[in-house]
Amino acid sequence: MMSAKQLRRWWFGPMVIVAAGLGCADDEVPESDSKAIAEGDDEGAEAGGGTDPQCGDGEIDQGEDCDDGNATDDDQCTNACMLPSCGDGIVHTDDGETCDDGNLELGDGCSPLCRLRGTELANHTSDWFTLGSAVVIDSNDQITVLGRANGDSWIAKFDDEFDTAWDASALPGNPPGLAIGSDDELLIAGQVGDQARTKRINPHDGADLWLDGVPFQESAFSSVAAAGDHMVAAGHFGEMFHEQGVLV
Repeated sequence: MMSAKQLRRWWFGPMVIVAAGLGCADDEVPESDSKAIAEGDDEGAEAGGGTDPQCGDGEIDQGEDCDDGNATDDDQCTNACMLPSCGDGIVHTDDGETCDDGNLELGDGCSPLCRLRGTELANHTSDWFTLGSAVVIDSNDQITVLGRANGDSWIAKFDDEFDTAWDASALPGNPPGLAIGSDDELLIAGQVGDQARTKRINPHDGADLWLDGVPFQESAFSSVAAAGDHMVAAGHFGEMFHEQGVLV
């Protein structure tokens, strides 16, 4: 059997080895708030990069779409460091939004395009061209208007800033009809002399592509529509009070 002295050595021996592993003498115990430990904590903080990244620090971090470093929420980078979008609850007027209720639902007063019902986006007046009888929009969002000037019918194309791309004479009528066909060709139905006429117009420069009509005297077209590559025109022919409808 071990003596009491040997038993004490057997228990205390490992404790001396552990203490020696810490770099301390047998009779030294490291203090938790010692200068050596505090300095080690500072060095670890520096090695870890300091404070965590934050939205608004001007740097795009993981999970951020953008970071402009300011506190303006309705610019091109929100305070959540996300790009502006309809449905984010912020009205981005620079993007054409007039409302944003935080969802993309229909029928709640703010459309899925973030527009209020009936909101005027732009307007245009002209002192040389009477606008008003018909308007169509092509695939490039350019506007073509049929109207009258000095008693004659005219057609004009405008870009989205209301600058005139071109203008050209149109068929007469009371009033003539306007539609847009395949490849953005413009269709006009009206009257030449006393006969109903239709024509197609080049959408790029307003030049006539062709002109055709019907063999009815005292006839006129007042409306037109596109049906694929075909044109459908409606109007009348015959003397007043004895008129008949015509559909071509």
